[in-house]
Amino acid sequence: VPSFYMDRFEVTVAAFRRYVEDDPKNKPPHADSWKHCNYIREGGNFENHPVNCVDWHQANAYCEWAGGGRRLCSESEWEKAARGWDGRMYPWGNEQPSCEYAVLMEGEWGAGCKTGFTWPVGSKPAGASPYGVEDMEGNVNEMVADCYQDEYHGAPPDGSADLDCPDKDFTERVRRGLGDFNTDPGELGGKLLSRVYSRQGFREDSFNIESGFRCCRSR
Repeated sequence: VPSFYMDRFEVTVAAFRRYVEDDPKNKPPHADSWKHCNYIREGGNFENHPVNCVDWHQANAYCEWAGGGRRLCSESEWEKAARGWDGRMYPWGNEQPSCEYAVLMEGEWGAGCKTGFTWPVGSKPAGASPYGVEDMEGNVNEMVADCYQDEYHGAPPDGSADLDCPDKDFTERVRRGLGDFNTDPGELGGKLLSRVYSRQGFREDSFNIESGFRCCRSR
């Protein structure tokens, strides 16, 4: 993987709000209809929580707007930052997922470590990756730049991938960090969803309360 820089934290509501203030058309069109979208939450300060309810196009546009050569991270960059140099199972090591390391579901109805919500970014420093990147598991899962393929074999190398996916009618991108605030760590361990090599395809025009993003730039 070529050298790169990655945001230490997921993009927050406050950061995304500055993007919207620059051009009100950038407001997440879905936010007003979903009460669990951090962008419009009432009765609490969610400005330092990860922004959610944005689709892939909005995430990609935000990183470009942020400047300095920022862009959505590639899938292999994300895995490198989470897995480190020792092939660990989780960003913090090989210990099973728990609320000590990440903002997950605790108990049957304990989303967000029993708060029901995401947490401010960086709230679980014990779960940082070996490079010091935080919340790579827990809080929200993360959209990356790549078009979805069933496996890495045959995928274009970093830096050469065309962001236009081959199938225009059903364009899928990749999500990483599949353990989020609304996921049971027991389920994670059983289904491998929170392990650093776990991956999932999603429609680039879709959104949900569990998905956010961070930005990278080439070195």
